[in-house]
Amino acid sequence: MSGTLNCECGFSAVIKNGILIGPSGEISKYDWPDIERNCYRLMNPTLVSYMQKAYHWLLDRLGQCDMDGKVILEDFVNNYCFCHANFEEMPSKALYIISDKYPEIVAIYKGLIDKLGLEQKVLYIAAASDMLPLKDGCVDMYIDFDSANEYALYHKGYSTEALARYFHSESRAIGSFFSFKPNSSAEKELHRQFPESWEHSYDISYFKRYLRSAWANIIDEESIGNVTDSNTDEKASLYHIPGEVGMDVYFAEGFRKKEQKTL
Repeated sequence: MSGTLNCECGFSAVIKNGILIGPSGEISKYDWPDIERNCYRLMNPTLVSYMQKAYHWLLDRLGQCDMDGKVILEDFVNNYCFCHANFEEMPSKALYIISDKYPEIVAIYKGLIDKLGLEQKVLYIAAASDMLPLKDGCVDMYIDFDSANEYALYHKGYSTEALARYFHSESRAIGSFFSFKPNSSAEKELHRQFPESWEHSYDISYFKRYLRSAWANIIDEESIGNVTDSNTDEKASLYHIPGEVGMDVYFAEGFRKKEQKTL
């Protein structure tokens, strides 16, 4: 529950209230911890229904895998945390890692998950994604619920690139990707609020090509639907204004190392 960690490689961290807190890395001035959980509170009703459909889709595919003794990682939970919403339906004999660069966000989810009183073993880490104190190649399943989108707001790439060293050739990924209609008012508002955002953030066409370059086999993928209704009180996202927001899900396996990746 408490303690300090120091490694001869120079890594240092503290354990506070059961959370391993390491270096946060460089944080953009446009980034912040969503303590009020506005990503949930402001959701458009149509998106809420799509989220539930995505949950069921991902749980079904996850249930097809033998996850006993496997390591499941969900990172970038500042927007959404799939595990918290679905732990009761997830494998109980796997080891889960829930991580984000903001300790306060990890603490929120740890508190909520602790109240569930479930059997799952969970390691909570607050640190930059490329500074997680994990053995290279140890992650068997990566849960990407909007994580690719969030990472692309502040970097020129998707979240799997920050986590690449933790995957191995038989790792799997399961996730959901949000997209904006090209040249839509919502896309323009996104880049206005997040001027560092990558040109391919929320770009489903590019993301599908990326998946095939990063993973050897796309086991399954599906388009959940599009959100077109929105007003000032109910949005599909903080930067959604009336327009089209899409939601797709995917299940992939066989991570390709960087030297093998082509796009």
